[in-house]
Amino acid sequence: MRSNPTTGPDWVLDWVLIWAGTIALLRAVGHALVNEDAEIDARMKKAQRAWWDTLKATKPNPSIFWEFIERDRNLLLKEAELTVEPSVSGGTIPRHAPQPPPAPSIYNYKMKSGRFAGQDPRDLVRNAIEWWQKQLDDIEQKAAASSP
Repeated sequence: MRSNPTTGPDWVLDWVLIWAGTIALLRAVGHALVNEDAEIDARMKKAQRAWWDTLKATKPNPSIFWEFIERDRNLLLKEAELTVEPSVSGGTIPRHAPQPPPAPSIYNYKMKSGRFAGQDPRDLVRNAIEWWQKQLDDIEQKAAASSP
């Protein structure tokens, strides 16, 4: 059964919007490489094309791209399937008097499907950002070292 990202408490709706933006932006990096950066200079285009060909040839690796960035963007934005399960605990007020301040709410998130099921999606986002940074650095180095 698919999750419906339009149901649930307001904080869930807010979080789903933030999550959708995050996933879309993670994937947009690759599109910007093709549609913007590669058009600036021939060396960058050549390095980017070689990078993309290698990435496609090694599918399903690296899994951070194929099984998280690409997969989750497609499922959420193309099929409206939320692969993350947000939950909250705490925030209760004890019944005895006098009433102490309520316990703080603790927000938890976990991937509920795919290769990264059970993992915190915020950790995956950090890993994806680090992965993209390395890819961009490598492409720039290869472009700088190649002839036009």
